[in-house]
Amino acid sequence: MPEDILFYVVFLSQILLISFYFPRRMLGQMRYVIKTYPPSTYPKLYPNPIEFYEQAQRNYRLANQLLLVAGLLLLALLIGYPRSGEWDGPIVLTCFMFQFLPVLRLDLSSLKYFRLMRKANSRTTRRAQLQLRRLFDFVSPALFALAALVSVAFIVLIIYIDQFEFSWFGGYWNVVGVTAINLVFAGIVIWKMYGKK
Repeated sequence: MPEDILFYVVFLSQILLISFYFPRRMLGQMRYVIKTYPPSTYPKLYPNPIEFYEQAQRNYRLANQLLLVAGLLLLALLIGYPRSGEWDGPIVLTCFMFQFLPVLRLDLSSLKYFRLMRKANSRTTRRAQLQLRRLFDFVSPALFALAALVSVAFIVLIIYIDQFEFSWFGGYWNVVGVTAINLVFAGIVIWKMYGKK
């Protein structure tokens, strides 16, 4: 029973973090950019009409709201029915993959957005203050250290849980999966920082 409660808490945390908290932050950033840098003052930031970006924000919000409701319904269904725990890992992973789709869609559409911005700016001479940006110009060292600490704590937790030999537990594949996802995110960060602008 205690591992069931732990599973429910972790799954609820995943649902709320990825489908509620993170989208609210993203939408807040989008609203901030539109409010602080309006199309009337910064037309080159908006290769499409402003309605296009407002519709994209509505679609992103709606997709995450639907995923939030679906995740909460799935959690209620899991609480309501007796389970062996054998399918908990695949259920959580599948739910995460669906929760990640709006973020992936947003990231892929940003590629098209930046391509349109480059195309709209046809000047051959550009001026910029050249200064190499480093990781800690974007992320505070304390936040980076916290992320590293959480990764180490996760590995220690997996080692600890592995000694109980639960039938539903994926073992060290959890470490492999999370490390692979973190490496993908690290690759995205490196590409965003040092890739073509």
